[in-house]
Amino acid sequence: MEGREFRKELLKLKLLDGDEWPTYMQMRLEQIDEWFVNHGIDPETIQLTHEDLEEVKKEKEMRETLEKEWREERRQRRKAAREKRKQELALSEKKEASEKE
Repeated sequence: MEGREFRKELLKLKLLDGDEWPTYMQMRLEQIDEWFVNHGIDPETIQLTHEDLEEVKKEKEMRETLEKEWREERRQRRKAAREKRKQELALSEKKEASEKE
């Protein structure tokens, strides 16, 4: 991958991850920018296009949708597990009551 494309990919990741973007990734971006400067290229001229921004927006929406679905599935599994425990407890209590009689 060409250096310009790599910088664009890092910028996309930075937008996607937002505040959760790791420090080592920021350091990597700074190293790449330094390389560009050392080779007479202004890294600020390598920016995301409108299409790149749209791609990031779609990716972010997809991530959010997947995260919502995952949380809902997890909530449903927990709810089902609670119901199962309640049923097992009720059955156990019923069994104990019948044994006492």
